[in-house]
Amino acid sequence: MADLSTMLKNEAQAEIEAIQKAALEQATSIVNQAREEAASLLESRKRALESNLAAGLVRAKSAANLEASALRLSAAESGMNRAFTDATARMKAFTRAAAYPRILTSLALEAKKMIGEVEAVEVNPNDIAVAQTAMVSAGITAPVRGNPNIETGVRLVGMGGRSGISNTLLGRLERVRESLAPAIAKILSE
Repeated sequence: MADLSTMLKNEAQAEIEAIQKAALEQATSIVNQAREEAASLLESRKRALESNLAAGLVRAKSAANLEASALRLSAAESGMNRAFTDATARMKAFTRAAAYPRILTSLALEAKKMIGEVEAVEVNPNDIAVAQTAMVSAGITAPVRGNPNIETGVRLVGMGGRSGISNTLLGRLERVRESLAPAIAKILSE
């Protein structure tokens, strides 16, 4: 009986060891599978975060570029406005220059070509004396009268008073403003 008891004991021990071995293998398999799933999940999350980071960087760069472009445009616009404001001020100051009567003569002659017979000449009230001398040089005998809306030039009124032609330095500046704007913006951006 001792042999039977030993044999049963050995068989029970072998079964216990087999069960333990199977349990250990199953536990190892479960742990390995859990590690693989965790690594896969971790890698997936990492890729998602990297993708979000890259997209965020692209958006941030794009926003920064847009902001920089807006600032450059604003600076160019501001510079262009300053340039035209300065040009306007210089043209207004030019009305006190010695060459202004000659310019008024030229402006009046150009306008006369367009209107023909002149009934009256209108100039800024501050320019009446200068304009009277300039109209004599231009051969225009119409009376010169003040008009506060005219600056840096003349307005010739046609016979009957129904038509008029203004020819001023400021008017010319305004007409070329749009065509000069790109060139000025380019100069200011350099």
